[in-house]
Amino acid sequence: MSDQNLPEPSEALKNVRRLLAYVPRALSIVWEAAARWMIAWGTLLVIQGLLPGASVYLTKWVLDGASEAIGKGLEWGNVQLIVIPGGLMALVLLLQQVTQAVNGWIQTSQAQHVEDHIQNRIHYQAGRLDLAFYESSDYYDTLNQASSQASNKSLEVLQQLGGLLQNGITLVTIAGILVPYGLWIPLVLIFSTLPALYVVVKHNRKYHDWWEKRTMDRRQAQYYHLILTYDYAAQEMRAFELSEHFSEAYKNIRDWLRGERIELEKNKGLATIGAGLTALAAMGVVMGIMAWRAMRGLATIGDLGLFYRSFREGQGLMRSLLQNAGKLYTNAMFLEHLFDFLSFEPTVQNPDDPREDLSAPKESIAFENLSFHYPETDTYVLEDFSLTLPAQKVTAIVGENGAGKTTLSKLLGRLYDPQEGRVLIDGVDIRKYRVEDLRKQITTLFQRPIQYQATVAKNIVVGDIHRESDQEALKDAARQAMIHETIQDLPNGYDTQLGQ
Repeated sequence: MSDQNLPEPSEALKNVRRLLAYVPRALSIVWEAAARWMIAWGTLLVIQGLLPGASVYLTKWVLDGASEAIGKGLEWGNVQLIVIPGGLMALVLLLQQVTQAVNGWIQTSQAQHVEDHIQNRIHYQAGRLDLAFYESSDYYDTLNQASSQASNKSLEVLQQLGGLLQNGITLVTIAGILVPYGLWIPLVLIFSTLPALYVVVKHNRKYHDWWEKRTMDRRQAQYYHLILTYDYAAQEMRAFELSEHFSEAYKNIRDWLRGERIELEKNKGLATIGAGLTALAAMGVVMGIMAWRAMRGLATIGDLGLFYRSFREGQGLMRSLLQNAGKLYTNAMFLEHLFDFLSFEPTVQNPDDPREDLSAPKESIAFENLSFHYPETDTYVLEDFSLTLPAQKVTAIVGENGAGKTTLSKLLGRLYDPQEGRVLIDGVDIRKYRVEDLRKQITTLFQRPIQYQATVAKNIVVGDIHRESDQEALKDAARQAMIHETIQDLPNGYDTQLGQ
């Protein structure tokens, strides 16, 4: 990428602020999903942050005690120089193992709660949006981006913030240990890890841009997979021998998606090696200086051991700290898709002051000067169309395909709103009623009715889920539909499972 393609510093800063604004919203979602687990996790982080510093400090105590006790016999005064710090070191190591195990349990519990909570939010949002969204490719792109990354990225934001907190506590502790050896040492530690931050931010940004750019291609591959493996296309796959054709199409997309992904990871790996060598060189220089001081008698063997562990731990902590900061920014980019999706508002809205007197029509249903076209197209299905249907009569509307018959039923049920004109029930515009009240008065059998993968009884119940469960009413509905006897002949009657 050339320098002229890079954003201006002020623009980049605005992008960082914009993306990081999603972090509090992500934390709010995690809190809603798993508040108690979040509290337990935060408490454990503080403990885990303190333990490495204690272990580093005890290293000097153990080495200096061993150096002093060697060759002086087994008297308690000599033995305790090793036993006491060694016992404390063992206790710290044991606590580290225990807290890691408990943390794994807590994080798994958090992940399960958060994943389910976010999927529930996505399902709720998808259910409240009207049909206009399903006509838009952008909607499916945003849905795919939100649902494929939302749950794990929200949790990763929490984990990265936790990593910043835990590593920050440990780093402050270790910095306090290193400062007596020279204030310059913590500064070398910080600057030696900056290349790692650059690698994380740059290459994670590249991955996000690639992932976002290839959304349509990933959806295309998923579509090919579905028609190759699910029953709705099985007949045509075999009748026209299409399986090999679509299998090859899937393979072609996956081949170059996989190739691009591997290339991205290879470049990131090479850059990571370069950043690691820089950090290793800095550590070698500082260790050489400390060894020279020890040879002059200015440091003990315990000082060398403490310094080595401190610098090694500190360098790892700084690298983790900066990587967490970089990943936090990167994951905020993914969270943007989730919150974009959750911010969609239905185009079909309830009125501010809805009427309450909706009942079965007594006079007429009228379509008055309607003009309507579907989203993503400018071709009108209905244009300046008017029709009046008498109440309490059976009326059939016939016409060729595409004449707008189904569209009329969708407009009557407010699955869409017309661009111009009105739909009236007894002279009242249907937009003056709540959408849910209107739809409770309407039964629709669509051109492609769904057979739900559930029992026969549940397939009947979904016709009016607002009614109380009543077995006799359910059977009465089946009798009126003239399918009661057919259901009785099924293996488990009304409890027979439909579908595979």
